[in-house]
Amino acid sequence: MRKAEYDTIRGLERRNAGLFKLAVILGAVGLVLTLVGMGTILTIIGGVSILAGIALFFYGMLWMIKLQQEPTVVIYCPYCASKNDVFKSRKEFACDICARRIAVSPSGEPIPMEPIEEDD
Repeated sequence: MRKAEYDTIRGLERRNAGLFKLAVILGAVGLVLTLVGMGTILTIIGGVSILAGIALFFYGMLWMIKLQQEPTVVIYCPYCASKNDVFKSRKEFACDICARRIAVSPSGEPIPMEPIEEDD
């Protein structure tokens, strides 16, 4: 996993939610295979699946802990005004709510990357 994949804390949480779901599915499938297969090759496959699910869960937890130690700054989207907790090292990001790209100035101010449509 690369840092650049996650611009905001919410983006990181979304990605890890999918990873945790996969870990639970692997563990559940492994448990079923282990119980059904009693003494057959299914027991071995089930055990490997359970271990893979556990490893995937801890990998996601460790990655999330590591990235959350990186400093963040609160930036409000100039399009929809939603709050985004953006990693300070990012020069641009996609808003968590409206998904529009926003550049970040050196002073930390949001810069719209496409025109803002004014309501009359």
